[in-house]
Amino acid sequence: MIEQIFVQLQVLGLNSNQLVGALPETWSNLTNLAGLYLGNNQLKGKLPESWGNFSSLSYLDISINKLTGALPNNWDAFNQLLYLDASVNNITSTIPGSWSNLTQLQVLSLSKNQLMGTLPDLSNLTNLQSLLLGNNHLTGSLSQTWTWSTNLTRVELQENLLVGTLPNWAGLTQLLWANLTQNQLVGTLPDWSDCTLLRFLTMSGNKLSGSLPSSWGDFTQMATLDLSRNRLVGILPESWGKLGSVPILETLTVDLSENLLIGTLPHSWADLTKMYSLNLHQNMLVGTLPDSWKHLTSLVGLSMRDNQLTGSLPKTWSNLTNLQELDMSTNQLVGDLPETWSSLVSLRGLGLQANRLFGSLPSSWSNMQNLLSLALYSNQLMGTLPPSWSELVNLSLLGLHENRLEGTLPEEWSKFTSLYDMSLGYNALEGTLPDSWKLNKELQYVNLAYNRLQGSLPPSWSSLSKVTHFLLSSNFFIGRVPATWSNWSEVGAQPLLTYGSCLPCLTPCFLIFDCRLCSLD
Repeated sequence: MIEQIFVQLQVLGLNSNQLVGALPETWSNLTNLAGLYLGNNQLKGKLPESWGNFSSLSYLDISINKLTGALPNNWDAFNQLLYLDASVNNITSTIPGSWSNLTQLQVLSLSKNQLMGTLPDLSNLTNLQSLLLGNNHLTGSLSQTWTWSTNLTRVELQENLLVGTLPNWAGLTQLLWANLTQNQLVGTLPDWSDCTLLRFLTMSGNKLSGSLPSSWGDFTQMATLDLSRNRLVGILPESWGKLGSVPILETLTVDLSENLLIGTLPHSWADLTKMYSLNLHQNMLVGTLPDSWKHLTSLVGLSMRDNQLTGSLPKTWSNLTNLQELDMSTNQLVGDLPETWSSLVSLRGLGLQANRLFGSLPSSWSNMQNLLSLALYSNQLMGTLPPSWSELVNLSLLGLHENRLEGTLPEEWSKFTSLYDMSLGYNALEGTLPDSWKLNKELQYVNLAYNRLQGSLPPSWSSLSKVTHFLLSSNFFIGRVPATWSNWSEVGAQPLLTYGSCLPCLTPCFLIFDCRLCSLD
């Protein structure tokens, strides 16, 4: 037995192996043990109450196992314990109130278990630096009566069932990280003026209300702020232009999406030059897009969809050359698509659909050769399809339907070898279906319905063997459906089949369109 051989053992490290079985009750005889590391194994069974005799234990790691049962009440006898990690197990119990006697404890990590019940009074844990209890079933409120350790640097209570208002947290001058995501917290956002060192604060998916505190502009060390999916109201504070402004920070991420925020986009936010990602979608923001935001040159992601923004797309935003994702769909934006945006060569996704944009499709946008998704549908765009866009060789989704586009389908677009979704329906396109498009072999969804296309259907398009949806209704095609197209029914196009025949030609009909292919003479 290990407890008989290594009676003087002080540190035992067995973490990150494939150990199985239960935690030995008899190890409690290792009275000199100061560090026990058993994390990341496949250990099972209950936590031994006998281990309460580990009077010298300072570090205990039993995380990432398959341990079950309850947290022993008598483990409060670990009067030298500094670090306890039992996260990522299947422990089912409350947190014992007696654990408030662990007065030396600095790190308590019990996240990703099945813990239930309310949080005990932790006022006595004055040395506590990290409280990690996320992803459990804890209930009750974040008590306003017991005192939080002023040494706390990290609090994780996400994905529990906590209710009530947010704590005051006065005196928590060392707090760097707080995660309260996906609970049922209510009430307004506190001042938290003592928490000026905060770098990570996320409280998304609660029921928080009220306005955004102007005083939070003093969180100059903030790197991630997520208040999405709440019921916050009011305007975006001008004072927040100071967020994350300290030199040591490299990036800033702010997510205020899915709230009830109103007002305009603050010009002062142009000073957030370290902004990496900004999500403001699904609010009720109004006004124009600030020209001054051209200085947000660190932006990689910007989402403002589903608001009530007006005005035109700023030509000067061509400075945002690091942008990879830009979504301003479902607003009331007007004007042309800026030619200058051809400099946004890092863009991978661009969503401008469901606005009131007009003008032509800029040929120069062919420079955006990293684009994977381009959605411009449901606008009032005019002109022809630019042949130069064939250089967008990485494009996989192209949505141009419900506009006023005209002209023919460019032969050059046969170079869209990555495109699987192309929607050009509800325009005024004319001419024939290019034989060369047979080379777009990744196409799965093709919508050319409600245009003015004509001529016969090219037999060579049977090579588009991955197609599952092919919409050609309300055009002016003539002749018969090519017999080769019947091969589509063997390669996954079954959703399009009507399993009938198109009289009088008896051609298998698997196109979604108004039948004009048959000669009735």
